[in-house]
Amino acid sequence: MDMKTLNIVKLNFLLIALLYCCNMHADGLFAIQNGKLVAAHTYDLWHDKDANHADDQYKQVGTKRFQSKDGYTYEVKAYQNKADDADLYGDTIFSKIAVTSRSPEGKTKTTTFINDDQWLKYGYWDCAYLTNYLWYINDLSVCRLVSLGDDCNALVFQGYRDAVDAEDFTVLVTYKDQVKLVYHKDNNIFDIIENAKQTIFRLGRAISGEEEKPRFEFTKMTFGDRQIKVENDGQIESARIVVNQKGEEQGYYLEENKDKH
Repeated sequence: MDMKTLNIVKLNFLLIALLYCCNMHADGLFAIQNGKLVAAHTYDLWHDKDANHADDQYKQVGTKRFQSKDGYTYEVKAYQNKADDADLYGDTIFSKIAVTSRSPEGKTKTTTFINDDQWLKYGYWDCAYLTNYLWYINDLSVCRLVSLGDDCNALVFQGYRDAVDAEDFTVLVTYKDQVKLVYHKDNNIFDIIENAKQTIFRLGRAISGEEEKPRFEFTKMTFGDRQIKVENDGQIESARIVVNQKGEEQGYYLEENKDKH
């Protein structure tokens, strides 16, 4: 192979690599294509086939309303099933979400999601590992609203959690009269960073290690203009459980000096 041919091969390889990197960089949780909101991945909420999902089995326990700059208004209603664990959590637990959009012309559309694993309102036994307490507000909100631009918003829900497993972290995106599930995985919120251009959630979950000193895997979720990007944010090799004076578990203290991210 002569030098000219070799240079052409190298150039082609470089172009392919650049295209690949650009595509990777553009990957996100959703896209808006020809006026349609398209989720990049499919996630399944747990639907208990033996549960009774008739309308008379639910009661409304929360509402959140907001408006986009394009004139669309939205109402998010949270419903609790009679089978939900209300004895322990009261009206803070719910398993059904109904999002109703209203166009500037008054046309309405409702999209419903059922998750028999259940969600919890913010402010009630949630964000146990949150380190940025300036963000935390004990207002028992159904969800957190993150703007993605003039016509697009993200709704962030926290799932039911126990003393061992991470809660579900659920993200819905609204665009015009469309609502899509774009993310649903078990993840704890460790930090939230907000500025004028974007909001970043640092998420983590224990993946291995001893029960007293688990190893955490972190994910960084960045909410920006018409996009949500997710990337691996490294691991922390160990952490220790923090307990109060009564010996009750309060969460984990991360040994940041061992942070590999």
